[in-house]
Parts: sequence; structure tokens; C-alpha cells
Amino acid sequence: MLLTIDVGNTNTVLGVFEGEQVIEHWRIATDPVRTADELAVVLQGLLAQSAVLKDPDITGIALCSTVPSVLHEMREMFQRYYGDVPALIIEPAEIEEGVAKLERAIKRARDGHPRGVDRFTTTSVT
Repeated sequence: MLLTIDVGNTNTVLGVFEGEQVIEHWRIATDPVRTADELAVVLQGLLAQSAVLKDPDITGIALCSTVPSVLHEMREMFQRYYGDVPALIIEPAEIEEGVAKLERAIKRARDGHPRGVDRFTTTSVT
């Protein structure tokens, strides 16, 4: 299962994919002072309380964030609580470059390449 996280200034949207289908999703408030440990408690609580996910097996994580303090704590949470799960992190910068890198990373993941954390950059379009 792929855990996806989109951190915005007001809300954070989380979703769990099985294949190409969203099987669970949540929306929580974005709190820029929430610590990695607090984020882990919230995430583990959502996963555990889901009526859809009987035994969640997160095999990959994709994160996009425009909030630097949350991005830092999410990275810390991934390393601490999901260190063996491959993670894709998209940060603000050039959108074309970020999209191209994301496409290559998805292809590598589908082809079964080694796990790890890839760092990407994108920008918000105004």
C-alpha cells in the first residue's frame, strides 16, 4: 500500500492507495509546530482506526509539502518510524523538473529498484 501525504498551509490530506485505487483518505489540520512524534501518533491512529484497513501494510510513502517546518518533521517521522519504507519527498522549486523526477521515481519503484528516500522539488503555480 502507498501512503500519500499532501501538506498544504491549512490542511493536510492523506490517502492510502492499493494499486491505482484510493482505499482510504483523511483530511487533518496542518499544524506547523507539530513534532515528528506527534505526527506519528496521528498517522498511526488514523491507520489503526480505519474500518477499511484491517492490517495496513505501508510499502511506500509519497509526500508533497509547501510548509518547511512540517516538511522537516515529516522527514524525521519517516526516518524514525518508517525507516524501512521507501519515501518520495517533493519540495517547492521548479515544477517541470519535479514532475520529470517524480515520473522517473515511480518507474524505478515499479521496476523494483532498491528502497530509499528521493528528494524532489516542485513549485506552486500562482
